[in-house]
Amino acid sequence: MSLRAPHAVGQQERTDTQGRPERDGRQVPQAVRSYRLTAPNAPDTAKVARDHVAGLLHHTGRPGPAADVARLLVSEIVTNVYRHTAVRLVTVTTTIRPEAVMVAVHDTSPAAMPAMRRVRPDEEGGRGLRLVQELASAWGFALHGGTAADADATGKSVWFELRSGQGSVVDTT
Repeated sequence: MSLRAPHAVGQQERTDTQGRPERDGRQVPQAVRSYRLTAPNAPDTAKVARDHVAGLLHHTGRPGPAADVARLLVSEIVTNVYRHTAVRLVTVTTTIRPEAVMVAVHDTSPAAMPAMRRVRPDEEGGRGLRLVQELASAWGFALHGGTAADADATGKSVWFELRSGQGSVVDTT
């Protein structure tokens, strides 16, 4: 078995002004990266999920506004799982593409569907999904294993996406 270096011996990998890998003046294509965290549905899991997502974004060269917004939104969704379900585990999947970051929070409770509600000004909670709607480029939810009309559904995912450039409040690059 032989191993090949990703570039010629003695050639240094350079980065462009955005910190992206570059060889011979050409930008190296970035691969899609997907990471998964499964944790207990507990009060501190929102913090664990925040730190996990922010760490991944920092590691893949996307610190700053994208990481800050992703931390806030994943925290809101994971907190909703804790407050509105009795599931044992919550799973956070983070997919990082060159043009976008997508985070999905999965639980095994198809009954507690996400819904925005009217909130009085003096209420402390109830604004999480509105934040997701306002700050994400796109968001939604999906049932797994069935539909809301049948009893076969095995869980749901609530997801959001932060895109580079137009359609997002943050630049993910």
